[in-house]
Amino acid sequence: MTVFLCVDDNGGMLFNHRRQSRDSAVIADVQQSHSGTLYIHDNATTLFKQTDMAYTISANVLEDAGSGDSCFVEDKSLLGYVNHISTIVIYRWNRVYPADFYLDINLANSTFHLLSSEQMTGSSHKMITKEVWKNEIIS
Repeated sequence: MTVFLCVDDNGGMLFNHRRQSRDSAVIADVQQSHSGTLYIHDNATTLFKQTDMAYTISANVLEDAGSGDSCFVEDKSLLGYVNHISTIVIYRWNRVYPADFYLDINLANSTFHLLSSEQMTGSSHKMITKEVWKNEIIS
């Protein structure tokens, strides 16, 4: 499974149960980059409803997605799913925002390796860094 997520410079994902930011360029990139069925939580429908992308709403995106599917994750711990995640695509805001929910995998000290990193221009952020991390134990 491929997981898409957005973080600030400290790995923050949410503050007070709200996403730190929304960016239409990130959603467009997810649309072009995902494979299989894209699973999103109900809270993320506001991000995807302006697209023509097909997606499946699920309260349990990480449990429901199969090996060839993708998930957009904003509010889930990934640590328990490491052995099921083949790829993590991270969009870094390159800023620090208030956060109380963080990415719980230290990718630099894990089975993941950085496959690519590129800069993209967002609609809400002048510069967003897109990183693609591959899990070495899942082919």
